[in-house]
Amino acid sequence: VKQAYDDPVYLMNEAECELMIAEAYARLGNTDKAEEYYNKGVLAGFSRWGLDGSSFVNGVYAFDKTDMLKSIARQYWLTYAGANSYDGWITRNRLGYPEVQGAVTVRVSNKPMERTLSDGYQLGNLVDPGASNLATGAYPMRLIYPTSTSLYNTAAMKYIKENGNDITKKLWWEK
Repeated sequence: VKQAYDDPVYLMNEAECELMIAEAYARLGNTDKAEEYYNKGVLAGFSRWGLDGSSFVNGVYAFDKTDMLKSIARQYWLTYAGANSYDGWITRNRLGYPEVQGAVTVRVSNKPMERTLSDGYQLGNLVDPGASNLATGAYPMRLIYPTSTSLYNTAAMKYIKENGNDITKKLWWEK
């Protein structure tokens, strides 16, 4: 979705709020309420872009009562796309979904009407880019410390010296 310079900016949109409520109910074990707010979140996400998501919530990506947080996390990811990408990245790190998959290619052909998913790729997962400084399947868990940190944040630099500067290492709130 292409955005224009004058598109509204949302600090927290309706879909995100509904999905947060769905996550709370899922963590409390209330499956029915979690599904209700999941569906509201998905529909609000589609509505934001002027689309109808009713076939989506009743189709392949209907709420999975056996893996509620996975369903909700994937919808967070989609909701944040093109809007709050940093929130999407942080929420992905917090919940662990969408998973990072080691597929080399996602689609077999770039020709319209011939596009099929490559063998082994599971729709909804992130794809490991292959060529990277990170290990295969690794995913950055935090931003790289800027050079200015060494000048102004001595506590962070002390931590780096003692613990290393591995951006794939889980942060304190994820342990």
